[in-house]
Amino acid sequence: MLLSLSGPMLAIAGVYGLISFGIEPYVMSTVLIIFAILIAKFGKQYYFLQGMLAGLLSGFLMTVVRLRFLQKYVQNNQDAIDQVEFILHKLKFIRSPLIILSLFIITASLLTGLISFGLSRILNKD
Repeated sequence: MLLSLSGPMLAIAGVYGLISFGIEPYVMSTVLIIFAILIAKFGKQYYFLQGMLAGLLSGFLMTVVRLRFLQKYVQNNQDAIDQVEFILHKLKFIRSPLIILSLFIITASLLTGLISFGLSRILNKD
């Protein structure tokens, strides 16, 4: 689960404006693909579960860091607030940004698990 520490590191970079909100999804997607490759290559078993849990923990820790430093995050990422307001306007049935974030984390975690499982099959690990 050491891989999950990349989530807080990315969040800290986002809080201080080192990674802009516009490229955060691409950076996180790249990190999750690297998770999947490492889990498929070095994991012993339960590849899907390991990938999913690593993604969930990383996303959870990322959210905790952002919420802890929310004022600084908003100060350095005004475009993030504008984007969340736009999404909430388009998806009128979802009223909370945390729900959107949770859905993203769950989806990314499931994809990480599936990619880990698929790569383990390609590498003939089972």
